[in-house]
Amino acid sequence: MPLPAPTFRDFRLASNESVHRTVNEKRAERASAGAVSMSCECECHRAECGASFQVTIEAYEAVRADGRRFLVAPGHQTSDESIISTSDTYSVIEKMGDQGFIADSLDPR
Repeated sequence: MPLPAPTFRDFRLASNESVHRTVNEKRAERASAGAVSMSCECECHRAECGASFQVTIEAYEAVRADGRRFLVAPGHQTSDESIISTSDTYSVIEKMGDQGFIADSLDPR
């Protein structure tokens, strides 16, 4: 039996998060070579989200190693996502199922 096709919701959520991730990739590129941390935009599914937080370059790079993972403000995850880790200012979430596949395929790295 074939698997169901991804829904419009799957595409919308994964695409919104990927747009935020692209913004942060540009921020990371502009971070000075000796920088220890950077300002990071919340990479949640909400297109209108304006939350931001500081993240170490090392933590940022660890998240970017997996195209299914995103940095979000606390409480900005959905029930479709697994929380991988949390800090006082952000959580690392992983997209699952179709949304994970879509997010991974949109990974700029």
